Amino acid sequence: MNIKKNLLIRTQFINQFKKDNQALFVVLIFLSILISVVELTISIIVQQIIDIATSGVLDDLLYIIMITGAFIVFFVLVFFINNILFPKYIYKCTRQYKVYSFNKIIENDIVSFRKKGSSEFISALTNDMNTIEENYISSIFDMITSTVTFVGAFIIMLIYNIPLTIVAVCFSFVPVISILMVRKKAEAREIKVSTENASFLHFTEDTLEGFSVIKSFRAEDTIKRMFKENNDKIEDAKRAKKRTTLNIGLIGTTSGIIAQMGVFIFGAYLSVSGEAITAGTIMLFVQLMNYVIHPIQQIPRLLVYRKAAIPLIDKMAKLAEVNRDTNIGHIATFNRGITIQNLNFSYDEKIIIDDLSFKFDKNKSYALVGASGSGKSTLLNMIIASNLNYEGDISYDEVSLKDMNASSIFEIVSLIEQNVFVFDSTIIDNITMFKAYPDEEIEHAILKSGLKQMIDEKGIDYLCGDGGSNLSGGEKQRISIARALLRKSKILLVDEATSALDNETSFNISNELLSLDHTTKIVVTHRLEDKILSQYDAILVLKDGKLFECGTYDELMNQKGLLESMIKITRD
Repeated sequence: MNIKKNLLIRTQFINQFKKDNQALFVVLIFLSILISVVELTISIIVQQIIDIATSGVLDDLLYIIMITGAFIVFFVLVFFINNILFPKYIYKCTRQYKVYSFNKIIENDIVSFRKKGSSEFISALTNDMNTIEENYISSIFDMITSTVTFVGAFIIMLIYNIPLTIVAVCFSFVPVISILMVRKKAEAREIKVSTENASFLHFTEDTLEGFSVIKSFRAEDTIKRMFKENNDKIEDAKRAKKRTTLNIGLIGTTSGIIAQMGVFIFGAYLSVSGEAITAGTIMLFVQLMNYVIHPIQQIPRLLVYRKAAIPLIDKMAKLAEVNRDTNIGHIATFNRGITIQNLNFSYDEKIIIDDLSFKFDKNKSYALVGASGSGKSTLLNMIIASNLNYEGDISYDEVSLKDMNASSIFEIVSLIEQNVFVFDSTIIDNITMFKAYPDEEIEHAILKSGLKQMIDEKGIDYLCGDGGSNLSGGEKQRISIARALLRKSKILLVDEATSALDNETSFNISNELLSLDHTTKIVVTHRLEDKILSQYDAILVLKDGKLFECGTYDELMNQKGLLESMIKITRD
């Protein structure tokens, strides 16, 4: 059943090459056949010219010159049309395949996406795509051209001289056998390069994202060593692939020379033995042997690399496959609250959340405080089903998160994170996320998020740059806050959203968020101002993944527990 399912999924991806492209494909096949006929005809014209030259008949020479002129015009026309249509076909194939693949990737839920890793997707859409384009899409026309010239060359040979053709057939098996011997190694090399490239991209992406951490902990030497090791792996795999490719070429070329010389020598033997074979015919056979040997060299190689490209298509299909388990089940609702019961979560055998139980009631505000590594951000991510590998239960309106359609959670939840992603587009596009909202709602979100001054200075259509490179960290965080305000979600999760802002701006924005009506706010914060903390309905103090203490600001301060100690430290 899995084999049938995998074949079906693979077919869906391969069909993207054919979608609205069949007519162009047929025309290109016809042109490939014409190109083959053109190449074979050139050989016959050369044979006629040589034989006419030896016969010395001037009228025949003039006739063949006129035919050659007309043929050259036809030759240029065929190749000109092919050079227009072939790039168009490749463009449509790759464009449709990549768009289809990307659309499937975007349909993944957060759990599935994080399990696979962005570097895998990047590798599949770039390096793998280049290999698929060259070895799978383009190769079909090369195989058609090679096959037609191969068959046509043999037919012409049989017409001119049967014994010499039989010898040519015998010698032709030499390249075929030699190349088939290295086929499996070529397939393995191709897959190895793809795997190592994905790993290299993943390491490089993580390293560059953590650049500031590397510098602050003086870990440059270690990272340099790790980069060298990862780079060596991918380059070793590429070197091995290149070596195999070159060896295939060497084996094919050597065996081709043997076959060609064998036919040439036998043709010379027939000529000196008194057989009725002209010099032009011998040259024709020598030329046609190129069209026999080249396909023998080319077709097995093309088949090898075409077959090796199929696992790359399967890889993309597997990566892009939507995890249906998290897209079925109950639609998330939020009429009462979020209940967490005996929640336990570990990562790499380290306990992150330890037997935590709590209920977040509708339309109330909650602060999550605690030292770094206490489990605050992890708890927020688990509430939005970023990881379902936990013990205990998380439920919305008494429906377990594991029984819900995970994607539907984002219909009622907005998340403001510390690390904000900004598209390389305008400020307004990044606020609205390319959706239409009433102008008054956009203006309200801009005002409440503290973006008005920046927009007054730079303009609403100011380009944010790649990854928000034209903005400061604070400006990006304000955009993230404006996004969430504009959505008017029932639940607002905030993870250190004002960390990059100055104290005054942070205070004002925190007040704005806490004043939102009909919204449940769960806020991770390191800012412990009493005027802000006193506005929360409850403060959850986490320590080593445990709910250490919980209550209102006044209750916890009267207890003189961990929260009071943390506040004293910040004030000192």
